[in-house]
Amino acid sequence: MGSSSSTSSKSLDYNMKIKAMITKGKGLLDKGLYSESLNEYRSALQQIDTINANTNSTSSRVAHNMVDIYQGMVAAHQKGNEWKDAIAIYDKWITFQIQLSGEKSIEIADIYSQLSQIHSQIGHFGDTLALLQKSLHIRCELYGEEDIRATQAYDDLAAHYCLMNRFQDALDTYQKSLDIRRTKLGKHHIDISKSQQGIAGVYVQQYRYDDALELYQASVNLCRETYGDNHLDVARAYQYIGDIAVKQSRYAEATTIYQTCLDIRADILDKNHKDIAITLVRMAEVCLCQQQYHEAITLCKKASKMFSTLDGKENANIAVATLKLAKVYHLQRKYEAELEILRQLLTTLTRMYGDKQLDIADTMEAISEAVYEMFEYDSARDTFMKTLRIRLALTGENHADVARIYFRLGDIFYAQGKIKESILYYHRSLKIRTNVYGDNHPSIAESSDSIGFIYMLFRQYQEAMELFEKSLSICLKVHGQTSLNTAAAYKNIGVIYSKVNRLDDALDMLQESLNIRLDITNGRNKDVAVLYEEMGAVYAMKEEYVDAIAMLEMSKKLLIPIVTENHSDVSNIYFRLAEVYQHQHDYNKAITFYNKSLQILMSASGDSNMEVSIRCEQVAHVQYLIGDYDQAEILYSKALDIRYSDLGKVDAKAAELFLILGSVYMKLENYNDAVMVLNKAIEVRNQLSEDSNTIAMADLYQNLAAAHSRLSPEYNAQPMLLKSLAIRLKQHGDETVDVANIYEDIAHDHYHHQRYQEALSAYQIALRIRSKQSQIDNKLTAQIYIAIARTYEHLEEEDNAINMYEKSLTIRIDGVKLENQDILEAYHELSTLYQRKGNSEEAEILQEKARVLQHKLPQKSSKDASISKLKYIFWNEKQS
Repeated sequence: MGSSSSTSSKSLDYNMKIKAMITKGKGLLDKGLYSESLNEYRSALQQIDTINANTNSTSSRVAHNMVDIYQGMVAAHQKGNEWKDAIAIYDKWITFQIQLSGEKSIEIADIYSQLSQIHSQIGHFGDTLALLQKSLHIRCELYGEEDIRATQAYDDLAAHYCLMNRFQDALDTYQKSLDIRRTKLGKHHIDISKSQQGIAGVYVQQYRYDDALELYQASVNLCRETYGDNHLDVARAYQYIGDIAVKQSRYAEATTIYQTCLDIRADILDKNHKDIAITLVRMAEVCLCQQQYHEAITLCKKASKMFSTLDGKENANIAVATLKLAKVYHLQRKYEAELEILRQLLTTLTRMYGDKQLDIADTMEAISEAVYEMFEYDSARDTFMKTLRIRLALTGENHADVARIYFRLGDIFYAQGKIKESILYYHRSLKIRTNVYGDNHPSIAESSDSIGFIYMLFRQYQEAMELFEKSLSICLKVHGQTSLNTAAAYKNIGVIYSKVNRLDDALDMLQESLNIRLDITNGRNKDVAVLYEEMGAVYAMKEEYVDAIAMLEMSKKLLIPIVTENHSDVSNIYFRLAEVYQHQHDYNKAITFYNKSLQILMSASGDSNMEVSIRCEQVAHVQYLIGDYDQAEILYSKALDIRYSDLGKVDAKAAELFLILGSVYMKLENYNDAVMVLNKAIEVRNQLSEDSNTIAMADLYQNLAAAHSRLSPEYNAQPMLLKSLAIRLKQHGDETVDVANIYEDIAHDHYHHQRYQEALSAYQIALRIRSKQSQIDNKLTAQIYIAIARTYEHLEEEDNAINMYEKSLTIRIDGVKLENQDILEAYHELSTLYQRKGNSEEAEILQEKARVLQHKLPQKSSKDASISKLKYIFWNEKQS
């Protein structure tokens, strides 16, 4: 009896010591002394081991202490970011609890639910799902599927489904919980608000904002009826309503709602509570949307400071404020500052979680976006790829976050001119988004827009228009008329209308977009600048050049303070201004702006990308138009080098550039190089396995014949010219200007080889075809008359020659007599004929007319090409 009493007394002493250790451990935990707290808990465990060694069973008091110890140790490990250790303690706790209460007990269900939160925190979503399902299954077995005690487990599982983008599963599970609560508790019970908020949260993810708002409003009304106005549940409901207002661009309303939320929380909570900090971050987002960057930065830094004081240790909440601050820097284009805070955050998060966790993925994605904006596309692609691997490990393929990364990779490849890779990633993104959201979601609109732009790039305008119109329909349905997304959709349709020459419709769409943006924002932003730029381009197409220049200058004025002058967007505006001046035939200004555009673009993105090639080509074309063939040759060669050599583009455009460069070499009388590049153009066409009976091949044969003829006077151009003629006859029939041109070339070649009768026949066919055209080119008609006259001279048919010369001299253009170098030569040659026929008086009259015309015509320079040179160069200058 004495021995039993002694054992009981010792056990009581041990239990008191254990209770004291647990109490001390909890006190240390509350002070943030996690290691010290864990030491106390471990000492308590050792005391329990001592008790268990002296008894054959675990008393209820000891069991209760064990639970307290496990709870305390889990909390200490969690707060110290020691996730693996926390999970290990949970495993021991589960083993102990199963021994104590059995596997199918409410205690085990609760532990599974708590453990699921840790797995979710560190991104172990598969484990999270399994634990939540186990917890729900136990509750249903214990109480039944329709019991009120299962509703929280339904809510937890639904929330996880939503996180994993399993929206229908989430809605079904939340609805199950709601039905149970309504049945068991009535429709006015406060717990109904939990289900309402859960379902509304899914609607937000689906962009069903009006449906979500209706439920949030019902929730806040229920909370106010139950608790009054000054309650934390009311504040939380207001926060959700404020979020909807931001998403719907109702910024003034959002500010008021968030302030109400903040006032309630500040009245109830400690001033540095995390919920107050979260409210400040929400308010910063409102400032951000209104470009109130200074206010946004102040709020973010204040929230960040509050988060950093929580528990006195590093904690995940800091990511919320830091990512928002980074977003402010991003919109201000302060990319270096953005990258600095993001890399610091990444280091902190990696130290806390390892390398795979949602906040880490979000941070790496933000880093990728900043690097992308700095035109470091390869680096951005690599970082996005790392982010993609993390997101795939966390959520699997079928998730909106993965779709977003695929989409951004598509953007990068597009920026690099890798269109095939770009469209592959856009379609991957679209497939996932369609699986996750269905067909009517803003992300579907975003994907549709990007694929539409690629269709537009390849001039598949109808396909592009269908996608843009689908995007507008989605935006109007989801966001309504007054939304930045809707503004973007109107803009895209305006651009495509301009491509199909619906210019008034294009201006209407662009103006609609501009009105929305001016209504929502202060107008001093990049998107407004871009709209002015697009409207300027449309006015240029309408040949309303004064309005075009005014719009483009307004765009430039807005854009330069935002992005600085050395930005690719400013380069685009200079490019469009250059196009306008080119249309006005102000070639000097056009070249000045083209060169500014090109220099900025090369500085911003390097000198070996497709856009640089395109702009080099455009400047070269203007240089060609003003007769600066040396400069044209340099720029066309650079455009071709980038496309063909640097980027390895063996395509129809490369072949076209070889053809154009051949024409330039012809102008420079560099016939060896002309032959070389024209043969290269044929080689490229053959590599493409193109049909040899195309107009492009006809142009090549014709130009190559001309180059060979100039290079070697003995060259027989007929076979090459007849190939070109056969293609043109097959493609367009025998009544087109191109066919007339080739007959002229054939005639020129016969004439050069003194086959005058054959030359005469070919010239007459060319003249007959030209005379049937609805718009007769009188300059070329005069040219043929002169060519026929010279041929008659060689055939010694002087009367016919005189008749042809006189016809050339009667040619008028817009009522004004034609005066050019060929006409001057016609005066001289006709004068000579009259002289030979003894008509000195008529010959003298013609010589006097020639002297007058000689003074009128500009002096020829080495860069001028006579009409006779042009006879062998049939390149349509509009092609460039």
